[in-house]
Order: sequence, then C-alpha cells, then structure tokens
Amino acid sequence: MEKQVSLLSRVVQFDRTFDARSENGLVVGVVFQAVYPPSVQEKDAFRSAVDRISFRDAQNRPVEIVEIDAGGNLGENLDNAEVDILYVSRLQDVDLRQLTEVTRARGILTFSSQARYVEQGLAVALEPSSSDQPILINLTAVDSEGSDFRPGLLKMANVIQRMP
Repeated sequence: MEKQVSLLSRVVQFDRTFDARSENGLVVGVVFQAVYPPSVQEKDAFRSAVDRISFRDAQNRPVEIVEIDAGGNLGENLDNAEVDILYVSRLQDVDLRQLTEVTRARGILTFSSQARYVEQGLAVALEPSSSDQPILINLTAVDSEGSDFRPGLLKMANVIQRMP
C-alpha cells in the first residue's frame, strides 16, 4: 500500500487541476465498507501509508484523510467533507455506476488499487506490482471528473478510453 500511496501522491501532481484542488487544502476521501473486513483493512492500510509517506498538497501541507462508509449517503458525505480526491477500497456488491455519477457531478478524481474498477468507470488504478505500467487510466472518466493529466503521465500509463 505504501507504494500505491507514493504513486498516488505523484500522479495527482500531473493533474493540471492539482493546484486548484489544493487551494484550500487537499482532502482525500477513502470509501470502504465497514461490514467487509478486506475493505476495512485496505482503508486502514491506506491511512497508515499516507502518514508514513507524508502525502502533501500543492502548498506542501499534509493532506486530510476522510473515511467514508459506502453504506451511507455518499453524495452527502463527500459534500460535508469537501473531498477533492477519492480512493475506493475493495468493495463487495457495490454498483460503481452510482459512485461515479456522484464523483463526476462533484468533480472528484477517483483512484483505486483495483484495475477492474477503472474498467467499470473509475479514473485511475495504481498497481505498483505491475512492472510494465503500474498506472491504468480511464481517460473518459478522468475528463468526466474534471481532471486534465499532462501528456508525460499518459505516456507512462496504460490508457483506456471507455465509457462505463
């Protein structure tokens, strides 16, 4: 997880909207399911990794982590926490289309460790164990979420253009 969070902290800097997202501090939401132990474990590992790598915003301030249970009202929780970026942990029996509708309406950039989630509509998957291209980007999702990645990142990533 530490490698994924380190990669995430670098990937967001390739987003031309990173400075604007960070203007009032960067809030990273972590969606998880309290009733699904692998999801809780991933959420906890993500939070610990953020602390260890010292993930910072564009003004070099520590990011704020907000935990969001997928069982609640996602839109309301994202609004209340003013989330800028959303990390989606492993989820069980969740329709990602509903999640992406909410994030796209709010311009929230989505990440996960699950490549299949990107194929289902999230913006970015980070798989540092994949030696070839550890970054998978759904360019349609990135655009829909209001981000604009620099060409340098797109050259390093496996890019798909697909509507979910």
